[in-house]
Amino acid sequence: MRTGTRLVLAGAAASVFVAQVASVFLAQSAWGAEIDLSVTSADGVVLAGTWHTPATPGPWPAVVFTHGSEPGVRTMQGYRNWMEAFRSRGVAVLVFDKRGCGESQGTYVEAPDLDIPANDLVGWVEEVAARPDVIPSSVGVLGWSQGGWVGPLAASRSPRVAFVVAISGSGVSPLEQNIFDKTNQCRASGATEAQTLSFGRTVRAVWTYLVTGEGQDLAQREWDAVADQPWFEKAYNGPPMMERERILAHPRMTSFVEHSSFEPAPVLASVRVPMLAVFGEKDTVVPIDRSEAAMRDGFRKSGNRDLTVLHVQNADHGLRVPQADGTLALAEGYP
Repeated sequence: MRTGTRLVLAGAAASVFVAQVASVFLAQSAWGAEIDLSVTSADGVVLAGTWHTPATPGPWPAVVFTHGSEPGVRTMQGYRNWMEAFRSRGVAVLVFDKRGCGESQGTYVEAPDLDIPANDLVGWVEEVAARPDVIPSSVGVLGWSQGGWVGPLAASRSPRVAFVVAISGSGVSPLEQNIFDKTNQCRASGATEAQTLSFGRTVRAVWTYLVTGEGQDLAQREWDAVADQPWFEKAYNGPPMMERERILAHPRMTSFVEHSSFEPAPVLASVRVPMLAVFGEKDTVVPIDRSEAAMRDGFRKSGNRDLTVLHVQNADHGLRVPQADGTLALAEGYP
Protein backbone atom coordinates (compact mmCIF):
# COMPACT_ATOMS: atom_id res chain seq x y z
CA MET A 1 0.00 0.00 0.00
CA ARG A 2 1.06 3.61 -0.37
CA THR A 3 1.93 5.68 2.66
CA GLY A 4 1.25 9.37 3.08
CA THR A 5 3.13 12.22 1.51
CA ARG A 6 6.23 13.68 3.10
CA LEU A 7 5.71 17.17 1.67
CA VAL A 8 2.19 18.53 1.21
CA LEU A 9 1.27 20.34 -1.99
CA ALA A 10 0.28 23.97 -1.75
CA GLY A 11 -2.50 25.44 -3.80
CA ALA A 12 -5.60 24.06 -5.42
CA ALA A 13 -3.95 23.49 -8.79
CA ALA A 14 -1.19 21.40 -7.30
CA SER A 15 -3.68 19.36 -5.30
CA VAL A 16 -5.72 18.64 -8.40
CA PHE A 17 -2.55 17.60 -10.24
CA VAL A 18 -1.58 15.06 -7.61
CA ALA A 19 -5.10 13.70 -7.35
CA GLN A 20 -5.31 13.19 -11.11
CA VAL A 21 -1.90 11.55 -11.45
CA ALA A 22 -2.21 9.37 -8.35
CA SER A 23 -5.68 8.20 -9.40
CA VAL A 24 -4.33 6.43 -12.48
CA PHE A 25 -2.91 3.72 -10.23
CA LEU A 26 -6.42 2.42 -9.51
CA ALA A 27 -7.89 2.88 -12.98
CA GLN A 28 -9.84 0.42 -15.12
CA SER A 29 -9.03 -0.29 -18.77
CA ALA A 30 -10.22 2.04 -21.51
CA TRP A 31 -8.64 2.20 -24.95
CA GLY A 32 -8.61 4.63 -27.84
CA ALA A 33 -6.35 4.90 -30.87
CA GLU A 34 -2.68 3.95 -31.25
CA ILE A 35 -0.75 5.98 -33.84
CA ASP A 36 2.91 5.58 -34.75
CA LEU A 37 4.87 8.85 -34.81
CA SER A 38 8.46 9.96 -35.24
CA VAL A 39 10.51 13.02 -34.37
CA THR A 40 13.96 14.12 -35.44
CA SER A 41 16.21 15.14 -32.58
CA ALA A 42 18.30 18.29 -32.54
CA ASP A 43 21.32 16.26 -33.66
CA GLY A 44 19.45 14.60 -36.54
CA VAL A 45 18.52 11.26 -34.98
CA VAL A 46 15.07 9.94 -35.94
CA LEU A 47 13.19 8.55 -32.93
CA ALA A 48 10.13 6.31 -33.18
CA GLY A 49 7.17 6.42 -30.82
CA THR A 50 3.50 5.56 -30.48
CA TRP A 51 0.68 7.91 -29.51
CA HIS A 52 -1.97 6.24 -27.34
CA THR A 53 -5.28 8.07 -26.84
CA PRO A 54 -8.15 7.56 -24.41
CA ALA A 55 -11.54 6.32 -25.56
CA THR A 56 -13.09 9.63 -24.50
CA PRO A 57 -13.19 12.64 -26.87
CA GLY A 58 -10.23 15.03 -26.85
CA PRO A 59 -8.50 17.32 -26.42
CA TRP A 60 -6.67 15.53 -23.62
CA PRO A 61 -3.90 16.18 -21.15
CA ALA A 62 -0.92 14.00 -21.99
CA VAL A 63 2.15 12.36 -20.51
CA VAL A 64 5.37 11.31 -22.25
CA PHE A 65 7.14 8.30 -20.75
CA THR A 66 10.91 8.25 -20.52
CA HIS A 67 13.11 5.28 -19.78
CA GLY A 68 15.48 3.94 -17.17
CA SER A 69 18.99 2.81 -18.07
CA GLU A 70 17.71 -0.32 -19.82
CA PRO A 71 17.45 -0.50 -23.64
CA GLY A 72 13.84 0.62 -23.41
CA VAL A 73 11.29 0.14 -26.16
CA ARG A 74 7.66 1.22 -26.30
CA THR A 75 6.32 -2.35 -26.42
CA MET A 76 7.56 -3.31 -22.95
CA GLN A 77 4.75 -4.89 -20.93
CA GLY A 78 5.38 -2.63 -17.97
CA TYR A 79 4.64 0.39 -20.14
CA ARG A 80 1.42 -1.21 -21.36
CA ASN A 81 0.11 -1.43 -17.80
CA TRP A 82 0.83 2.23 -17.12
CA MET A 83 -0.58 3.34 -20.48
CA GLU A 84 -3.82 1.55 -19.75
CA ALA A 85 -4.10 3.25 -16.39
CA PHE A 86 -3.53 6.75 -17.76
CA ARG A 87 -5.77 6.33 -20.80
CA SER A 88 -8.62 5.06 -18.66
CA ARG A 89 -8.47 8.37 -16.77
CA GLY A 90 -8.60 10.48 -19.93
CA VAL A 91 -4.86 11.10 -20.27
CA ALA A 92 -3.14 10.43 -23.60
CA VAL A 93 0.30 8.77 -23.57
CA LEU A 94 3.35 8.94 -25.82
CA VAL A 95 5.88 6.12 -25.47
CA PHE A 96 8.99 5.99 -27.63
CA ASP A 97 11.89 3.71 -28.36
CA LYS A 98 15.10 4.88 -26.74
CA ARG A 99 18.00 5.88 -28.97
CA GLY A 100 19.49 2.82 -30.60
CA CYS A 101 16.59 0.63 -29.45
CA GLY A 102 13.60 -0.73 -31.33
CA GLU A 103 12.93 1.42 -34.40
CA SER A 104 14.80 4.50 -33.17
CA GLN A 105 18.06 5.46 -34.81
CA GLY A 106 21.22 6.32 -32.94
CA THR A 107 23.33 4.40 -30.45
CA TYR A 108 22.11 2.96 -27.17
CA VAL A 109 24.25 4.00 -24.20
CA GLU A 110 23.52 2.60 -20.74
CA ALA A 111 25.01 5.58 -18.90
CA PRO A 112 24.73 8.48 -21.37
CA ASP A 113 25.34 12.18 -21.14
CA LEU A 114 21.94 12.92 -19.59
CA ASP A 115 21.57 16.02 -21.74
CA ILE A 116 20.93 13.70 -24.69
CA PRO A 117 17.86 11.82 -23.35
CA ALA A 118 16.61 15.06 -21.79
CA ASN A 119 16.73 16.81 -25.15
CA ASP A 120 15.04 13.82 -26.79
CA LEU A 121 12.30 14.01 -24.17
CA VAL A 122 11.81 17.73 -24.74
CA GLY A 123 11.47 17.04 -28.46
CA TRP A 124 8.69 14.57 -27.84
CA VAL A 125 6.91 16.91 -25.41
CA GLU A 126 6.95 19.68 -28.00
CA GLU A 127 5.65 17.26 -30.65
CA VAL A 128 2.80 16.17 -28.41
CA ALA A 129 1.93 19.71 -27.26
CA ALA A 130 1.58 20.81 -30.89
CA ARG A 131 -1.09 18.20 -31.63
CA PRO A 132 -4.65 19.53 -32.08
CA ASP A 133 -6.04 16.74 -29.90
CA VAL A 134 -3.96 17.78 -26.87
CA ILE A 135 -4.30 20.47 -24.20
CA PRO A 136 -0.88 22.07 -24.78
CA SER A 137 -0.57 23.44 -21.24
CA SER A 138 -1.10 19.97 -19.74
CA VAL A 139 1.71 17.82 -21.15
CA GLY A 140 3.98 16.25 -18.56
CA VAL A 141 6.66 13.58 -18.30
CA LEU A 142 7.00 10.37 -16.35
CA GLY A 143 10.33 8.63 -15.86
CA TRP A 144 11.56 5.51 -14.12
CA SER A 145 14.93 5.16 -12.38
CA GLN A 146 17.40 6.93 -14.71
CA GLY A 147 14.33 8.73 -16.05
CA GLY A 148 14.06 10.32 -12.61
CA TRP A 149 17.11 12.39 -13.55
CA VAL A 150 15.98 12.94 -17.15
CA GLY A 151 12.44 14.16 -16.39
CA PRO A 152 13.42 17.06 -14.10
CA LEU A 153 16.26 17.96 -16.47
CA ALA A 154 13.77 18.24 -19.34
CA ALA A 155 11.40 20.30 -17.18
CA SER A 156 14.22 22.65 -16.20
CA ARG A 157 14.90 23.56 -19.83
CA SER A 158 11.46 23.55 -21.50
CA PRO A 159 8.37 25.56 -20.49
CA ARG A 160 6.26 22.98 -22.35
CA VAL A 161 6.73 20.42 -19.55
CA ALA A 162 3.72 20.92 -17.27
CA PHE A 163 4.50 18.33 -14.59
CA VAL A 164 7.02 15.64 -13.67
CA VAL A 165 6.48 12.16 -12.24
CA ALA A 166 9.64 10.41 -11.05
CA ILE A 167 9.32 6.75 -10.07
CA SER A 168 12.32 5.40 -8.14
CA GLY A 169 14.30 8.40 -9.33
CA SER A 170 17.54 9.42 -7.66
CA GLY A 171 18.37 12.74 -6.07
CA VAL A 172 22.10 11.94 -5.88
CA SER A 173 24.77 11.60 -8.56
CA PRO A 174 25.20 8.42 -10.62
CA LEU A 175 28.48 7.82 -8.77
CA GLU A 176 26.81 8.02 -5.35
CA GLN A 177 23.95 5.82 -6.51
CA ASN A 178 26.39 3.24 -7.88
CA ILE A 179 28.25 3.10 -4.54
CA PHE A 180 24.95 2.70 -2.65
CA ASP A 181 23.76 -0.02 -5.03
CA LYS A 182 26.97 -2.05 -4.91
CA THR A 183 27.21 -1.77 -1.13
CA ASN A 184 23.70 -3.20 -0.82
CA GLN A 185 24.65 -6.00 -3.21
CA CYS A 186 27.49 -6.86 -0.83
CA ARG A 187 25.11 -6.90 2.13
CA ALA A 188 22.69 -9.14 0.22
CA SER A 189 25.49 -11.59 -0.62
CA GLY A 190 25.76 -12.58 3.03
CA ALA A 191 28.58 -10.31 4.17
CA THR A 192 28.60 -9.13 7.76
CA GLU A 193 27.85 -5.50 8.51
CA ALA A 194 31.54 -4.84 9.23
CA GLN A 195 32.47 -6.42 5.90
CA THR A 196 29.78 -4.40 4.14
CA LEU A 197 31.12 -1.15 5.60
CA SER A 198 34.64 -2.10 4.51
CA PHE A 199 33.29 -2.95 1.07
CA GLY A 200 31.60 0.44 0.83
CA ARG A 201 34.82 2.26 1.70
CA THR A 202 36.73 0.28 -0.92
CA VAL A 203 34.16 0.84 -3.66
CA ARG A 204 34.03 4.56 -2.89
CA ALA A 205 37.81 4.89 -3.02
CA VAL A 206 38.17 2.86 -6.22
CA TRP A 207 35.33 4.53 -8.11
CA THR A 208 36.35 8.00 -6.98
CA TYR A 209 39.81 7.33 -8.38
CA LEU A 210 38.38 5.97 -11.64
CA VAL A 211 36.06 8.95 -12.08
CA THR A 212 38.33 11.78 -10.94
CA GLY A 213 41.83 10.38 -11.42
CA GLU A 214 42.59 11.44 -7.84
CA GLY A 215 43.22 9.35 -4.72
CA GLN A 216 45.08 6.48 -6.37
CA ASP A 217 47.15 5.66 -3.26
CA LEU A 218 44.06 5.49 -1.04
CA ALA A 219 42.20 3.37 -3.57
CA GLN A 220 45.13 0.96 -3.84
CA ARG A 221 45.42 0.61 -0.04
CA GLU A 222 41.70 -0.07 0.37
CA TRP A 223 41.80 -2.56 -2.50
CA ASP A 224 44.85 -4.43 -1.21
CA ALA A 225 43.25 -4.79 2.23
CA VAL A 226 40.23 -6.75 0.98
CA ALA A 227 40.75 -7.94 -2.60
CA ASP A 228 41.79 -11.48 -1.60
CA GLN A 229 38.98 -11.96 0.92
CA PRO A 230 36.37 -14.57 -0.15
CA TRP A 231 33.47 -12.36 0.90
CA PHE A 232 34.82 -9.50 -1.23
CA GLU A 233 35.36 -11.68 -4.28
CA LYS A 234 31.79 -12.95 -3.91
CA ALA A 235 30.24 -9.49 -3.68
CA TYR A 236 32.34 -7.33 -5.99
CA ASN A 237 31.47 -7.28 -9.69
CA GLY A 238 33.07 -4.01 -10.70
CA PRO A 239 36.36 -3.33 -12.47
CA PRO A 240 39.58 -4.58 -10.84
CA MET A 241 41.99 -2.12 -9.32
CA MET A 242 44.39 -1.85 -12.25
CA GLU A 243 45.66 0.87 -14.53
CA ARG A 244 42.94 3.49 -14.90
CA GLU A 245 43.73 3.95 -18.59
CA ARG A 246 43.08 0.25 -19.27
CA ILE A 247 39.68 0.41 -17.60
CA LEU A 248 38.69 3.58 -19.44
CA ALA A 249 39.52 1.94 -22.76
CA HIS A 250 36.25 0.00 -22.43
CA PRO A 251 33.42 2.07 -24.03
CA ARG A 252 30.86 1.19 -21.36
CA MET A 253 33.22 2.24 -18.58
CA THR A 254 34.24 5.39 -20.41
CA SER A 255 30.63 6.55 -20.66
CA PHE A 256 29.88 5.86 -17.01
CA VAL A 257 33.03 7.58 -15.78
CA GLU A 258 32.48 10.63 -17.98
CA HIS A 259 28.92 11.18 -16.82
CA SER A 260 28.81 9.77 -13.28
CA SER A 261 29.45 13.12 -11.63
CA PHE A 262 26.14 14.60 -12.85
CA GLU A 263 24.61 16.46 -9.90
CA PRO A 264 20.81 16.65 -9.84
CA ALA A 265 20.65 19.28 -7.06
CA PRO A 266 20.85 22.39 -9.29
CA VAL A 267 18.44 20.78 -11.75
CA LEU A 268 15.87 20.14 -9.02
CA ALA A 269 16.22 23.76 -7.90
CA SER A 270 15.35 24.82 -11.47
CA VAL A 271 12.08 22.88 -11.72
CA ARG A 272 9.12 25.27 -11.64
CA VAL A 273 6.26 22.80 -12.18
CA PRO A 274 4.52 20.26 -9.92
CA MET A 275 6.44 17.06 -9.31
CA LEU A 276 5.40 13.71 -7.87
CA ALA A 277 8.15 11.37 -6.63
CA VAL A 278 7.33 7.74 -5.83
CA PHE A 279 9.76 5.52 -3.92
CA GLY A 280 9.72 1.90 -2.85
CA GLU A 281 10.67 1.81 0.84
CA LYS A 282 12.89 -1.26 0.28
CA ASP A 283 14.71 0.19 -2.73
CA THR A 284 18.34 -1.00 -2.60
CA VAL A 285 19.35 0.79 -5.82
CA VAL A 286 18.43 4.39 -4.95
CA PRO A 287 19.13 5.97 -1.53
CA ILE A 288 15.59 7.15 -0.98
CA ASP A 289 16.17 9.24 2.16
CA ARG A 290 19.01 11.19 0.56
CA SER A 291 17.08 11.49 -2.70
CA GLU A 292 13.97 12.81 -1.02
CA ALA A 293 16.05 15.27 1.00
CA ALA A 294 17.72 16.52 -2.19
CA MET A 295 14.36 16.98 -3.90
CA ARG A 296 12.88 18.84 -0.95
CA ASP A 297 15.96 21.02 -0.65
CA GLY A 298 15.92 21.87 -4.35
CA PHE A 299 12.25 22.80 -4.34
CA ARG A 300 12.69 24.82 -1.15
CA LYS A 301 15.54 26.80 -2.69
CA SER A 302 13.49 27.60 -5.78
CA GLY A 303 10.36 28.49 -3.83
CA ASN A 304 8.41 25.76 -5.62
CA ARG A 305 6.12 24.10 -3.07
CA ASP A 306 4.47 21.77 -5.58
CA LEU A 307 6.30 18.59 -4.58
CA THR A 308 4.66 15.42 -3.30
CA VAL A 309 6.56 12.32 -2.23
CA LEU A 310 4.88 8.92 -1.91
CA HIS A 311 6.47 5.90 -0.23
CA VAL A 312 5.30 2.40 -1.11
CA GLN A 313 5.60 0.01 1.81
CA ASN A 314 7.83 -3.06 1.33
CA ALA A 315 8.36 -2.22 -2.36
CA ASP A 316 11.68 -2.47 -4.21
CA HIS A 317 13.18 -0.33 -6.97
CA GLY A 318 10.53 -1.58 -9.41
CA LEU A 319 7.68 -0.96 -6.91
CA ARG A 320 7.39 -4.73 -6.46
CA VAL A 321 6.60 -6.39 -3.15
CA PRO A 322 7.33 -9.97 -2.00
CA GLN A 323 4.49 -12.47 -2.32
CA ALA A 324 3.71 -15.48 -0.15
CA ASP A 325 5.03 -17.85 -2.83
CA GLY A 326 8.40 -16.10 -2.91
CA THR A 327 7.77 -14.17 -6.13
CA LEU A 328 7.56 -10.41 -6.62
CA ALA A 329 4.52 -8.49 -7.85
CA LEU A 330 3.70 -4.82 -8.31
CA ALA A 331 2.44 -3.16 -5.16
CA GLU A 332 -1.32 -3.11 -4.68
CA GLY A 333 -2.92 -0.18 -6.46
CA TYR A 334 -0.15 0.27 -9.03
CA PRO A 335 -0.41 -0.80 -12.69
